[in-house]
Amino acid sequence: MRRTVAVSVSSELLDAAKVDGAGPLTTMWRVVLPLARPILAVVSVLSVVTARKDFLWPLLVLPDPARQPLSVFLRRMAQDTPPNSLVAGLVRVSLP
Repeated sequence: MRRTVAVSVSSELLDAAKVDGAGPLTTMWRVVLPLARPILAVVSVLSVVTARKDFLWPLLVLPDPARQPLSVFLRRMAQDTPPNSLVAGLVRVSLP
């Protein structure tokens, strides 16, 4: 049997923010986000590692430029490409 643990902000903290006159946006900004800093840091680190892995692995194992993904291709062509075309390519790669 697998148990799931739900982590939430205690209702006492949210009620205390309401009593102090904080609206929903202020409660989120001053109560919830400071409590979620460690979680946001872990998610950020994992996202960076995943993005780096998605770039580095094809760069190492696919020597044929025709088979490399766009992110690797754009890095290879960055020195000879005008900046506006490079930014357009980066936007295109980030859309999916």
